[in-house]
Amino acid sequence: MTITVKVGEAKTHPSNLLAKVEAGEEVIISRGNDPIAKLSRIPKPTSWAP
Repeated sequence: MTITVKVGEAKTHPSNLLAKVEAGEEVIISRGNDPIAKLSRIPKPTSWAP
């Protein structure tokens, strides 16, 4: 699911937005009606090699 928030809300509640992203949601940040950024989860690597 994708949710859209205004810049002010993103600045005020970044932890809440990150929790939504961790839960699998995608967050679009908009200035007015113009989308300017997208937050999405980075896939966990299956293995890590130094």
